[in-house]
Amino acid sequence: MKKVAMITGATSGIGEATAKLFAQTGDYDLIIAGRRADRLKALKKELKEAYGTKVHVMSFDVRDYQRGLAALDSMPEEYRRIDILVNNAGRATDLVKFQEGDIRNWDEVIDINIKGFIYMARIVSERMAQQGGGINAAQLFQMGAQQQAQAP
Repeated sequence: MKKVAMITGATSGIGEATAKLFAQTGDYDLIIAGRRADRLKALKKELKEAYGTKVHVMSFDVRDYQRGLAALDSMPEEYRRIDILVNNAGRATDLVKFQEGDIRNWDEVIDINIKGFIYMARIVSERMAQQGGGINAAQLFQMGAQQQAQAP
């Protein structure tokens, strides 16, 4: 049985490239998630045709905790054991001088890049703990913080 890797923010950039890299190995079934369903469907088709990769698509916004829960709860059985979370969804706006930045854009960036990251880490890590394993960036950050706190 292949491992399952879930990649958020898979509609472009690093997320899309990461999905392609996982597919190239032939070792993973993939869950690709993002807001733009049309791009996810196109990526699924590309990965299946190029590498024979099994892909499940989930279109939702990581800022919506309840939709994230619902999306994972409604997954087909063969994708429910997530071994790796690449928690990549993010956004950059206001590439201007700090003093010219728009507060509304900052709120959106914080909601996606921080809250969305935490929401997905929380939802997926709970499932990983129940299944007895898995890797996600939030666990790595937490382990680093614990080591820092325990250092003499």
